[in-house]
Amino acid sequence: MLKLFGKIDSAMVGLLEEMPEDVETVLISSSGGLPSSAAELIGLVAENELNIEIGEVCVSACAEYILPFAQGDGRTLHLKNSPFIGFHWNARIIQETVIAQISTDISNCPFRDAQELRSLHLNSNVNPDFWKETLKRLGQNYSLVRLDQNACPVVKMQFENTIWLPTSEELKSFYWLEFTGKVCADDFDTCAQQIDDNFHSGIRFVIGDKLHVSN
Repeated sequence: MLKLFGKIDSAMVGLLEEMPEDVETVLISSSGGLPSSAAELIGLVAENELNIEIGEVCVSACAEYILPFAQGDGRTLHLKNSPFIGFHWNARIIQETVIAQISTDISNCPFRDAQELRSLHLNSNVNPDFWKETLKRLGQNYSLVRLDQNACPVVKMQFENTIWLPTSEELKSFYWLEFTGKVCADDFDTCAQQIDDNFHSGIRFVIGDKLHVSN
């Protein structure tokens, strides 16, 4: 087994490219990283027909890219040790905010990350509109969209909450994720304690549908 911990970036992709030939399973534990690197990572996993296991943490790009891919194409996703799985703003939220606020034709503007994310979710049989559930829990305080010199949008967004940690039932019902095992958010008190032990104070988490501010 090859264990990949930390930021999803070119360095992590490099470790996968240089893995021994006898590796059959990759264990990934990550609080996020670059969407482009996440896309490269799952491309290598598919090319080498590897299995994926999720470690103790899967947030941001890990939850948006790695997690749905891990259940696709007949693979079985098993979550061990109640991992910390979380979502924040993403490319789809930005794209949809822009579309809702601007009447100008922006068809020539790049939304590559949003398009790739939607395509991945469709191909992995998870809900391509899951971003709506995430946005509902984050609570968008305001968004400001202006056009740059190329008539493409520049977005500034602010949210009431930072990260949403869905329960197993929410992941299955809203994300259409299929897996065995449990996640951190299934036990509010234990998950809140893990947050307090690992994050600085004042960060607003939504665990399931209940707010917890780290302290």
